[in-house]
Amino acid sequence: YLRANAPRDWSGFELVLASAEQGVSRADLVDKFVEFGSEAYERDFTPKTASTYAAGYVARCREWGLLRPKQVQGLYTLTEFGSDRLYEEEVER
Repeated sequence: YLRANAPRDWSGFELVLASAEQGVSRADLVDKFVEFGSEAYERDFTPKTASTYAAGYVARCREWGLLRPKQVQGLYTLTEFGSDRLYEEEVER
């Protein structure tokens, strides 16, 4: 639904899932959202704005069972369900 109706929002979820596939620290994810802001929203994201976006996407991913509830050795990681969803997205492209 999001991919079809809110592609910019979906791209934020894709960023989190792809980043968490191998594990990603909060700081690295925020850096990725700084880049994401300029690409997806065509404006500069400050680190504070990027941090807010990253936190929101991480919270939704956790609520939906895509990310583990707690970091593993300081890294966000996918659940099995999240890994399956990421794989499905890659296959559909």
